[in-house]
Amino acid sequence: MSLGADHSHQLEQLAAAAWPARQQQVMDGWLWREHGGYTKRANSAWLLDATDAAHPAALDRVEARYRALGLRPLFKLTEHTPQAVVQQLDARGYSCLDESLVMYCHWTQPATAHPAVQISPACSDAWLAATSRLLQLSDQGLQLASILQALPPSLYAWVTHGDEVIAVGLGVVQGDHIGFCDLITAPAHRRQGWARAIVDSLQAHAWQQGVRHSWLQVVADNPGARALCQQTGFHEGYRYVYRQAPQATQ
Repeated sequence: MSLGADHSHQLEQLAAAAWPARQQQVMDGWLWREHGGYTKRANSAWLLDATDAAHPAALDRVEARYRALGLRPLFKLTEHTPQAVVQQLDARGYSCLDESLVMYCHWTQPATAHPAVQISPACSDAWLAATSRLLQLSDQGLQLASILQALPPSLYAWVTHGDEVIAVGLGVVQGDHIGFCDLITAPAHRRQGWARAIVDSLQAHAWQQGVRHSWLQVVADNPGARALCQQTGFHEGYRYVYRQAPQATQ
């Protein structure tokens, strides 16, 4: 069952705080966010208040701010975004990117931690290096590091095989919620249950801190990620999509 607009808005606020941008500013009902182009989440405008957001002048200001930094304007729209906003972006030729699902779970009992999953409340250089390698970030590792430095209290999880880190995950704790990010397993070790082991272990650890709700974001056309969510008790909360300005408008 999809979440209502109020609950979805609450999760959107948690998601923004769980992936902080280098710069952000409230502009005409939009939360304008920028982080040097690293990830769509940190470089898109999120709807805060629909009252003025669909006005052409509001969109003009957001677009101009991105273009001044050499970035293509990008908006994040949820299924609760008013149609007037969608129509304005359609008229400007915006394309749709990465339809995604926000999955949500309310726990009634703790999960069982996996003995192979290690968890720390601090981000080590080894965790950052392993995550950058698994995400194939190359020269973007510093941008990931800058986001992690600004996170709320978080839990960093990893699994090793021999001397190699083969799976990682991040849990951002926000009150009685935890958001799961950067769940990734090395290609040679996928389909062995490591992603679920990390989610269960983070959940078990967070339960001890009084956390009872969790959320995560998955791309809609990723059946593996959706299967993991179903196996771990998540349900679809709502959907969102990114709308990007056409290249010619830079």
